[in-house]
Amino acid sequence: MNKGLFIDTANLYFCVKKCFTGKKIDYKKLIQKLGPFDYLHAYGIRVHSEAKGFIKSLQDLNFTTRFVKVTSNKYTNLNVDIVIDTIRRITKLESVFIGSSDRDLLPFIQWLKEQGIKVTIVGCGIPLDLLYTKVNVIEISEDYLENATQTKNSINQTTETTSAPGL
Repeated sequence: MNKGLFIDTANLYFCVKKCFTGKKIDYKKLIQKLGPFDYLHAYGIRVHSEAKGFIKSLQDLNFTTRFVKVTSNKYTNLNVDIVIDTIRRITKLESVFIGSSDRDLLPFIQWLKEQGIKVTIVGCGIPLDLLYTKVNVIEISEDYLENATQTKNSINQTTETTSAPGL
């Protein structure tokens, strides 16, 4: 099965930071748990060169990276980049993993489903309107974080659902 992972690192960073104070995603663990992938794409923002080491570590994991330089007070939306790169590979993909909790991707997710593509949302604090799309959902748990320890009774265990609870 041809699988692609398209991650908005800025979105995931802030969502994980909100759910797990001071923690960061371990992208190697993420790939090992969800992969293998035929296509790996990571998008992000940078103010200066502070993301240089992070970008290099993603490239070492075979991610194609696109980091946009921004000023400290400017908001940049990376969704268009995700959509365009996914569409460029659409004829080669059977399954798309979108690493973002951004509800603005909802129309794109619905379009992918209409094309017969299996969609999985990977995120943290995923909004209900994304949960109601009846796609696979993987809520990032501590198991996906740097220096995480396995816990059997963690409230934030990874869940995979085909629709929102109660539907």
